Amino acid sequence: MSLQVTARYCGRDETIDLPEGWRLLGVGNPATTTLLSDVDAAVARALARPVGMGSLREACAGVRRVTIAIDDQTRPTPAGQILPALLLELRSAGIEDEDVTILVAKGTHRWPSEEEVRAKAGPSVAACRVLVHDPDDESGLAFVGTTQRGTPVWVNRAVVEADLFLAVGGVVTHYMAGYGGGPKIVLPGVSGRKTIVTNHLLAAGPDALQARTTGNPMYEDMLEAAGLARLAMKIDAILDMNNQLVEVVAGSVGLGHQAAIAAYNRIYGYPVVEQADVTITSGFPLESELLQSCKAVLSADLSTKDGGAIVLLSACTNGIGPGFGEAISQQPPISEVWRWVRTGETTPTGGPMVARVLGVQQRKRVVLVTPNLSEAEVRRMGFDYAPTPKAALAALRAERPGASVIVFPAGSATNPMPAQVTA
Repeated sequence: MSLQVTARYCGRDETIDLPEGWRLLGVGNPATTTLLSDVDAAVARALARPVGMGSLREACAGVRRVTIAIDDQTRPTPAGQILPALLLELRSAGIEDEDVTILVAKGTHRWPSEEEVRAKAGPSVAACRVLVHDPDDESGLAFVGTTQRGTPVWVNRAVVEADLFLAVGGVVTHYMAGYGGGPKIVLPGVSGRKTIVTNHLLAAGPDALQARTTGNPMYEDMLEAAGLARLAMKIDAILDMNNQLVEVVAGSVGLGHQAAIAAYNRIYGYPVVEQADVTITSGFPLESELLQSCKAVLSADLSTKDGGAIVLLSACTNGIGPGFGEAISQQPPISEVWRWVRTGETTPTGGPMVARVLGVQQRKRVVLVTPNLSEAEVRRMGFDYAPTPKAALAALRAERPGASVIVFPAGSATNPMPAQVTA
């Protein structure tokens, strides 16, 4: 009898029968968690005792206008559950909702619909001003300084016009910046395109790595930009497999983020003791588009032998993602992709992902299983295609009858730790 595993796919747990003769090395299931029974109380506690700074009430002394940045529809952060307690605390400090701006930090992602903005922010912001950041609207940007690495930092005017700048986001691994959350809400979230491009070009170097913040030039540049933008406090959410809140961490952008990362890795860290011939990974919780789902491919790269195969399961309900398909379909040299990012011929979001995925495709076979992209589209982008997980594994078994396999049921969240790989 073959072994069965499950992975999140198209919003449900998909049961997968592993081929006869395959050896299962491990399943990177997140650790068991407990949902927050009272989100308002958890947020209030975090705001009263933030990491690395005084309470939010103390930060509100003399403040009249507040801007709160929240991440956009491509991220599962339940900002609408966090904002009520945050707004209540501001009211307790004498700051009314009418003096609060909610800024959707979309970076260079696609523009959200009104419905997506309402769903993200929730009903508690009805009396607040709600804006969506536009990185290309120069009249809506303000210059706040240049980082030590030479990045000119232009941010949304709502940031500099506020007396207090706060932000809400969530922690996941990130293939260039080390981890999402923390300072990424500023850069790229509410920054101008020139700022984003300059910063993202730092990812072309060897130290812009997943799960690395110290010594990562891209992350350290983001952290400095957040300081120039005067981000006073960041609230980062830790989510379970169903995108429900299990922990909320507030604090200064640097120390608070490190505390949130530690909480995240207690759930999603996976020690890779042996690399596998095949890694089966889900794009969840970022499977709405291929661009975001490819973060699961880059994580799986760390757990898969060169010459091996990665099977990506992704709904791709919103398609491919900005700039990604056009660029990767040309199968260019990686150096050319970075030139395109520099000259604006591809997006600063899609371009770096293209460069990284091309690197994986050169060393490993990547099979995409999705119901929402055609086989022709998938193959043009250099992926192999399979209509179902069963079909993907049947094809791989013919080539690899005795393969070892690792499964990541929530691949875009899982953090493989290859430093523990043994020879």
